[in-house]
Amino acid sequence: MSAPLPGADALTLADLLPWLAAASAAVNGLAVPVLVWWRWSLGQLFASREGLAAEAAERAALADRVLVLETVARHLPTAQQLQDLVLRIEGLRGDLKATDEAMEGFRDTLGRIDRVVEQQ
Repeated sequence: MSAPLPGADALTLADLLPWLAAASAAVNGLAVPVLVWWRWSLGQLFASREGLAAEAAERAALADRVLVLETVARHLPTAQQLQDLVLRIEGLRGDLKATDEAMEGFRDTLGRIDRVVEQQ
């Protein structure tokens, strides 16, 4: 160790201990709240395990719903099939009208037969 400067008192470790204790208390007094805030802000920045588990469960439920919808959608008729169905229904409507007219003719014929039978 070098010799102390002339006219300066030599500092010993015992002289520095009170100053070091005060400095340590001040640093701890400031560092602990800063570290607590830093840890809290990291917790806000990153997702928690509970949050990730909830998100995974929600995604799984949505995936199941999408799978059900896709399965149902596969069995739905296409636009062309619906158009064909509309045309067939229109054809049936025409057939029903023709059948109604034929039945009306039969009704007229049966009415005439009834009148002839009643007269005899």
